Amino acid sequence: MTLGTEQVADHIRTDGVVEWTTLANTLVGVSQSCVDGREPGSVLGTPGGDAGEYLLALAAIEKLTGKAISDDELPRVFQRFLGHFGRFYMHTDSHAMGHLAAALADTPEFAHLGGDVAATEALVRQPGKLADALMPHLLQPSNIGCGHIKLILLHSDDYNVRRGLGEAFLRTVFRALWSGADINYVVLQGSHAEGAVVQVTAGKDKHAFTSVPMVAPCHGDTQMFINHPQVVSWLRDQTAQFLVGEEPLLEGVDPKAFVAEVNALAGVQLGETLGHLAKGLPIYNARVSEDGSVEVSA
Repeated sequence: MTLGTEQVADHIRTDGVVEWTTLANTLVGVSQSCVDGREPGSVLGTPGGDAGEYLLALAAIEKLTGKAISDDELPRVFQRFLGHFGRFYMHTDSHAMGHLAAALADTPEFAHLGGDVAATEALVRQPGKLADALMPHLLQPSNIGCGHIKLILLHSDDYNVRRGLGEAFLRTVFRALWSGADINYVVLQGSHAEGAVVQVTAGKDKHAFTSVPMVAPCHGDTQMFINHPQVVSWLRDQTAQFLVGEEPLLEGVDPKAFVAEVNALAGVQLGETLGHLAKGLPIYNARVSEDGSVEVSA
């Protein structure tokens, strides 16, 4: 059901939908979740969440340097990133997990699972000696439940991301998950029923202690895609300062040039993802204030 401005405002005003945090806390305490409307709690939204933003940064590095990041370098870069930011969100969904379970049931290595979805999810979280056999299945777009990451693999040219980079990125994240890294791997439940795309801002100047509203995209029968451009812009600046200052791959690159490349690429990717997943839905700006007031405009 398509949502109007008043329906969006009423949703955001509902008790428990908004949770406040600070920009400083988003660096180490709060993950960026996907814009997906099935997220059950209050989120800071960006396409693909932490995973989408990190892959975006990797693609920008390749664009600026003119060099492909080798598969051997990616684990080192990722470990340094996790060491500084301390959290990482990536999601799939129940449909992709069910598809994966059915696909694995037809293979000799995983026939013992019998297509059981719960057993398959447990295997994905910790495959042990079956990791190498499982990995190719996790790279199949039909087994990826994040629409943004899936679309990057399916339409890599449109997203300006080398497909090999997307696949190597997923291998790196899963191997880090299996080694015990702080990866928040979420399986979203149910089907999409988003009625709008909502860009959330707090309408304040950005500094470390600015309060920002996290918004639950799902409440009752209402779903909406939630994006936080103001917060994401600030976080990209912080990520750029870290990467340009600490990452040898970016030696000699100006931080402003890196941020500009990330933002340009992000604009292309957001347009592509909304075109595929939210085609025809209204797009609103929602200004949320700490006094409880909510202003929604087209």
